[in-house]
Amino acid sequence: KIYKEGLLEDTIPWWQNRFLDFEDGGYLIYRDADGTLLSTDKPVWFLGRIAWMWSRLYNKVEKRQDWLEVAKHGIDFMLKHAFDNDGRMFFTLTKDGRPLRKRRYLFSECFGAIALAEYARAAGSEEMLQKSKDLFDLIIKYHTTPGLLPPKVIPETRPMKSHGIYMILISVAQILR
Repeated sequence: KIYKEGLLEDTIPWWQNRFLDFEDGGYLIYRDADGTLLSTDKPVWFLGRIAWMWSRLYNKVEKRQDWLEVAKHGIDFMLKHAFDNDGRMFFTLTKDGRPLRKRRYLFSECFGAIALAEYARAAGSEEMLQKSKDLFDLIIKYHTTPGLLPPKVIPETRPMKSHGIYMILISVAQILR
């Protein structure tokens, strides 16, 4: 009871009242404890994570229209600004959605895929579900095709294999399922 009340009566309303960017879309998440805005940059992976969370709240906790609208606010911004011409996603955007950084990692895409899938379920959108599946296919292609992603370290110096992507792909696949 204490965790549910803390989440639904304190944390969620605090964020809902502070992080929507009504001027440019998306979310302004870099906040101090008092709500002061610290930066207007928009991390794409976090954009996906937030849109997923609001969609998930709608799907699993309560069918509140305002929660679905908060999710849509992020999905719309993400679809408009977060994708590069190659289908991959940027890592960080400016407040108005211009790309700041693109990384070799696939984490933005993973969070984008779960956001689209959960939102598809909430909105009953086959189009968003297909976008999620297409993005997941792209993630798998980049992850499994040698040479598409440069190695994190020089493999001749230190041969290694990261397990982080496998952990997140399990979660992405579970949400898509």
